[in-house]
Amino acid sequence: MGASRTGQAGAVSILPRICPTVIVPAGSLAPFAGVMSILRRAALIDSRYAADRGLIAHERLGHYQQWRDHPLRYPLRRGLNLRWMPGFVRRWSQRWIYRYEIEAYRIQLRYSVTPVADADLFARFIASRYRLDDLELKITEIKKELLQ
Repeated sequence: MGASRTGQAGAVSILPRICPTVIVPAGSLAPFAGVMSILRRAALIDSRYAADRGLIAHERLGHYQQWRDHPLRYPLRRGLNLRWMPGFVRRWSQRWIYRYEIEAYRIQLRYSVTPVADADLFARFIASRYRLDDLELKITEIKKELLQ
């Protein structure tokens, strides 16, 4: 999940502790690459990543985003990115997903030992994993925004 400093205080402590984090046995979340959020109520973290404070901060921020943006508005903003939706609605949803993910990966970068390399990795995640194809994102632009 990127190189991470494990002992650093900071970003996690500024977030409200509304997100329980549950460590599960290694390999039990295989299709989810080590992290899974249960209806934005808890984050399940593969035990191999239990010491990755950046990853835990990223997941906690996702929970905070829902709390901050209201439990109804957050899923509406994220959930309208469907193929059958009109293009302008899908692009609106994709812009919100992009904002949420940039914010979450930025907080994860605060814990990184190699922020430039990890920013490149995270930019590739954002460009490929969140169905943001209507935005025509370039990895270099995403990386630049992550490092701001």
